[in-house]
Amino acid sequence: MMWSFALWAIVHFLVIATMKALVFDTAIFVLAVVGSVGRMRRSGS
Repeated sequence: MMWSFALWAIVHFLVIATMKALVFDTAIFVLAVVGSVGRMRRSGS
């Protein structure tokens, strides 16, 4: 599910390419990727 948020952030920025969208989408993307990596580490995968 976290990867879907990361994908959404990328697509959202491509559709709405403004500075405000860049800041918002970067924050969503980073949180999604870091959360997904952290979850994979905890589960041992």
